[in-house]
Amino acid sequence: MAAIPRNIHNATAECRQALEGCLAVDALKKRGWAENRLADFKLWAAGIGASAPTQASLDWRLYFQPSARIVLANLLFTLKEFVEQCKELGEFARQVQLFEMLIGSRHERQCS
Repeated sequence: MAAIPRNIHNATAECRQALEGCLAVDALKKRGWAENRLADFKLWAAGIGASAPTQASLDWRLYFQPSARIVLANLLFTLKEFVEQCKELGEFARQVQLFEMLIGSRHERQCS
C-alpha cells in the first residue's frame, strides 16, 4: 500500500496522475469518462487552489487547521486508490474481451 501524502499539494498531484493513467484504458475512455473525470478534477483543484504554489495554496490557507488539511489529504488519497481500482478493472475488462475473442475464434475454427 502506498504512503498517504502529508499535504494536499502532493495528494492532488498523485490523484491527478492516477486520473491521467485512466486515459490509456479503453474501457474508461468510453463516452469520455476518463477525460471528463480528469477535467472535473483539474477544475476542482484549480478552483480551490489545491495545486497552487506557496501562499495561494490550500495547504498554506489551512496551515493553522491541521485536522482539516489531514482530512482533505486523506480524502484525496482515498480517491486516488478508487481511481486506481477503476483503472485495474478497466484493464481487466480488456483482458476478458481479448480472451472471449480468442475463445470465439478457436470455437469457430473447430466448428468449421
